[in-house]
Amino acid sequence: MPDFNFSIRPYHPLDKENVRALCCATGFFGKPVDRIFQDKKWFADLNTNYYLKFEPDSCFIAESEGQLIGYVLGCKRPRRYGFLFYATIAVPLFFQSLSKCLTGAYDKKSRLFILGLVFKASRQRPKKEKNASHLHMNIKEGYRTQGVGRALGKAIVHNFDRNNIQWICGEAFHSDRIRDMSYYRPWGFRVYDKKETTLFGDKMGKIYMISVVGNLKDPKMREIWGL
Repeated sequence: MPDFNFSIRPYHPLDKENVRALCCATGFFGKPVDRIFQDKKWFADLNTNYYLKFEPDSCFIAESEGQLIGYVLGCKRPRRYGFLFYATIAVPLFFQSLSKCLTGAYDKKSRLFILGLVFKASRQRPKKEKNASHLHMNIKEGYRTQGVGRALGKAIVHNFDRNNIQWICGEAFHSDRIRDMSYYRPWGFRVYDKKETTLFGDKMGKIYMISVVGNLKDPKMREIWGL
C-alpha cells in the first residue's frame, strides 16, 4: 500500500501547465528532459498538445493533497490523430526547431536531439497495431511503483471500453539498466515490436523502443481491469 493518499479524476483545463511541467520533468527515462534537450516548451508542445487540445475527455489526473503527481493522456481516434498531430503540431514544431538549430539558439545537446528526431526517429520506431488507440502516461518521481500507474491505467482503459475501443497500444523506452520487457504482462499487454534506438547516444547503454498492445475484448484483459 502507498504511504500517501491519492485520487484519480478527469483532466481540467486548469491542469494544463502542471501536466506540461510533469511531462518535461519525466521526459528522459523518468528524469528531466533538459539533460538531453533545453527547450521544455517545445518538448511539452510535442508530447501533450494533441491530447489536451483535441481529446481532453480522454485525459486523467492523479492527485495527492492537491498536487498533480501523474497523468495519462489518451487517444481514441488514431486516424484523426495521424492527421492533426502531424499537420498542426509536429511539422510546425520541427520547422521551428530546425530554425533554432541553424541560428544557434540551441546548444549542442539540443541540436543533436533534434537531428536525431528528424533523421533517426522514424526508422527506429517500432511497428504498432494498425488503427489502435493509444495512451501516454507519466508519474512524478517518488510516487512510482505504488499503484498510481495502475489507477491511471484503469481510468483510461475503462474510458476506452465505454467507447467500444478494442485495441490499445503504448510506446516505451527500455534499456538493460531499467525494467525488462515482461513489465507489461500483468497489465494484460504484450510486446508487439521493438527496435534499437540511438536517439539518446550512449547515455543509457543499449536502448530499445518498444510498442505494447492489449485487446480490450480479450476475456483475460477484461478480468485484469475489471471490465
